Amino acid sequence: MKTLMQIFLVVVVILLLPFFLILRLFGWRPQGQNSIQSLFPRKTEGFAIVSPEQSDRQPYPYVQVNNDGSARELHKVEREYLETPFFGADGARPYVKWRYNQKNGWGELSGFLKRTKLPKRIHIAPAPVEEPKQDVKGETIRRAREMGYDIIENANGTTTMVPSKMFRSDL
Repeated sequence: MKTLMQIFLVVVVILLLPFFLILRLFGWRPQGQNSIQSLFPRKTEGFAIVSPEQSDRQPYPYVQVNNDGSARELHKVEREYLETPFFGADGARPYVKWRYNQKNGWGELSGFLKRTKLPKRIHIAPAPVEEPKQDVKGETIRRAREMGYDIIENANGTTTMVPSKMFRSDL
């Protein structure tokens, strides 16, 4: 008897599902929208990591985890970066860790982390007074050397990376 009841419920769900989809598509919709607009809403502003409501909270909901595992409060510029709307596939969006021990794509601990996910034993240092500067060029050169590239400093200040002679196959 129990199996018969389960079969009946499955059949009812299967029969009612198209009805509700058709009702949603052609019938009920929010006032002032046609059926296509209600199915595919246009959201052009993107998504911010920290919403305007969260940005006013004290303490701020995110912290910066450094490479050595320490944590600090965010500078004003970093807060603005987290509050900026980005689209999901935008490569410039902030990297936010899901857990404290998670490493970024370079194998480092650094990244933004929700304050609630920070272990209680980690002391949170105050925000830096000056805007944090990222040494992108130096970091790129260091990583290229680790990957086996030879670095050539040009006279005009640019840098050229070439595969190391040790790793080239044309020798």
